[in-house]
Amino acid sequence: MNQEGEKPSGWRISIVSEDVIFIVGYGEWKEEDARGFCGEYRSVIESFGGKPWAVVGDATEWGFNDATVQSLLRTHDRWIVENGCRAACFYTGDGALNRLMLYRLAEPDSDIYRFRVYPHRARAVEALEAGGFSVTDKQLGSFFRGEGTRI
Repeated sequence: MNQEGEKPSGWRISIVSEDVIFIVGYGEWKEEDARGFCGEYRSVIESFGGKPWAVVGDATEWGFNDATVQSLLRTHDRWIVENGCRAACFYTGDGALNRLMLYRLAEPDSDIYRFRVYPHRARAVEALEAGGFSVTDKQLGSFFRGEGTRI
């Protein structure tokens, strides 16, 4: 839980097409945030029934500096690859630090999995579409009430 005066932290997860999950992380995460996120993420993945899927994520306002959080997310990333994730594309805005941190936490590329981080959402969407996943920028745009809305 956040202390009074701290910015809110959390996430949103939604299936935005037949084979793509969209996630948004925001705020500075603590261990309970990471555990809750991983649990909800796993339950969403069950709906794919073992079929290949991909994720596009908004990390523009997501902080994960805590070592325990990083460890949980690293383990979770390994788990999602073992459970059908074939591509993950995140966008961070111009935040180079978030880009570097996401690459540190991600499973390395392999014959079955690709991980990329872009500064803008449109590039992340293009990369997933080029990889054969059906998602459009319009579908992601409808996820928010307005661009930038996190909670």
